[in-house]
Amino acid sequence: MGCCFGTNYNDFVLRVTTGSQKNAGTDTSVYIILHDDFNHASGVIHLDNCLHDDFKRGRTDIFNVPTSKTESLHVQGNIIQIELWRERSTFDSDWYVNKIEIENRFRNTTYLFPVYRWIKANVHYVINQFDTCLAQEDHLTKQRSHELEEKKKTYEYDFISPGLPVKIKKFPQDEAFDSDTKWRIISKKVKLIVLSKILLSSAEWKTMEDLKNIYTKGKALYMPYNGKDLWSDDVFFGYQRISGINPLLIKLVTQIPPKFPVTNALTKPFLEGYVLDEALEQKKIFMCDLKILEGTQAQKGFVICHPMAMFFLDRTNHLKPVAIQLFQKPGPKNPIFTPASPFWTWTVVKMWYNNAEAIHHQILVHNAGYHSLFEGIVIAVHRNLSPSHPIFKLLASHTVMLLAMNERGRNFIFCKGGWLEKALSISLEGFEELTKKGLNNWKIDVDGSLPDDLKRRGVDDHRVLPCYPYRDDAMLIYKAIKEFVQSYIELYYSTSHLLKKDCEIQNWAKELAAPRNKGGVAVLAQVITEKDVLNTLPDKRSTLSIMIITKILSGLKLSRLGEYTTQYIFDPEACQIVKKFQSDLLECSKEIEKRNQTREYSYEYLLPERITNSFT
Repeated sequence: MGCCFGTNYNDFVLRVTTGSQKNAGTDTSVYIILHDDFNHASGVIHLDNCLHDDFKRGRTDIFNVPTSKTESLHVQGNIIQIELWRERSTFDSDWYVNKIEIENRFRNTTYLFPVYRWIKANVHYVINQFDTCLAQEDHLTKQRSHELEEKKKTYEYDFISPGLPVKIKKFPQDEAFDSDTKWRIISKKVKLIVLSKILLSSAEWKTMEDLKNIYTKGKALYMPYNGKDLWSDDVFFGYQRISGINPLLIKLVTQIPPKFPVTNALTKPFLEGYVLDEALEQKKIFMCDLKILEGTQAQKGFVICHPMAMFFLDRTNHLKPVAIQLFQKPGPKNPIFTPASPFWTWTVVKMWYNNAEAIHHQILVHNAGYHSLFEGIVIAVHRNLSPSHPIFKLLASHTVMLLAMNERGRNFIFCKGGWLEKALSISLEGFEELTKKGLNNWKIDVDGSLPDDLKRRGVDDHRVLPCYPYRDDAMLIYKAIKEFVQSYIELYYSTSHLLKKDCEIQNWAKELAAPRNKGGVAVLAQVITEKDVLNTLPDKRSTLSIMIITKILSGLKLSRLGEYTTQYIFDPEACQIVKKFQSDLLECSKEIEKRNQTREYSYEYLLPERITNSFT
């Protein structure tokens, strides 16, 4: 039935790529049958190279198929389907196949068959060319249904606590970091720990220069962009609100809330001759309000501010801080600070504000809004969409490592003694309560839509806030992504009827909308000195610990937006849409680079080549 392949010239050549997952390879006998569009089939082909160890993890094996095995195929036929299986071995392990390429040398044509599946013993897997079709168009209904039933056993929801996002019940090994990624994480951690011990000449900071000297040359612990010279500058403090780590809070205000009792006397020196009401009317007053942090439980001995900050758009289009109140309820013990306050007092007030905004960003925007919320979405994708579904293929590259990073986060970051307790003033209980509060306020039709969010905050109009690098560059990327996704979806759903008849996409939508408790995701005024400022900072050991974990997490090697190192999309028409998307992203890069030539501070964070395909 089989034969040992040699190296002689043959009409058909098969290239079989085994996955890089742990235990992906196999030593057992593998067989394949080729089917053409004339309804002809090849003989059973035993894939075996003489004196060669085939199907090793992460490797592509080449097989020259004997002509005797393909004589039954039509001379003008195209290979449109394969049937693949393997035998059971004494030391059995499943085999993970990425893809199979079949080259017809006689016709100079190559046929692609994405597999991306574990091949279990004695189970025949039938794969169509490009392996892309909607549920109602697939004739392999039994195979497709069985695969989803198996996926549902692997990807189960775990409900932690009412109000918190769902997580994976048992971490699937398919989602684990590969060995290369694990090695990069470990080696980088070791190098940074060694470096930190060298830098620990003393436990406390003596001067600001002492703090700056902790940064090293090269890429290890480098100085943040403009951080050395501008960290205490008011203009740069305002610029951070529109281009920093959390540019999603700034909003236009038309009236000052009663809880923030600023007066004309307090603000007059900073409004370029305007009285407060005039500045409001001219749309020159902006605010950031971190009310959501109110009541958040801090670690013992720490305080979490829930501040409000007011900014003025001056005649040079700089956003400058005018007043900061560190807590929500006004009163004698909660004064409003301004740039007229003593230098170090004003400096430490801005630092307290930044600390609160960092908590908001890390807990609500980054962890809850991205990692935690999308974990449920990823689980729902695997449970409801077949690997053959075009939407699964669209999303697959954008969910790489998400579950692995979340699992690592639960084990090493958001746990007792973890990074959270070392880096932030929030307690684990506060982290949980803040996450609940944030997700209860999150609305997919506003918070999940960039144009709607900008409009809600009153900052969508360039005439109102001319300098807003995040908005301008993000809208470029948003439009490119939107066009890409719309074109891709319309390729498969030419009518709404096709969408309604797609049982997999409908089941996915139901699971996303269902409440978590019903098996769903439910997304849808003291004088301050430099020494006092230094005393508010974590000591050297804590600072270095924060820097190390941040460096490790931000340094994970992921493909950039539009770059698919693991290709899931093979449908030729879909591939053209991907190429158009990649071309649009190149144009976005050129436009952003052009803008940066005239910006006061270069804004590079939304260059497509710096945006990862998946979450970090």
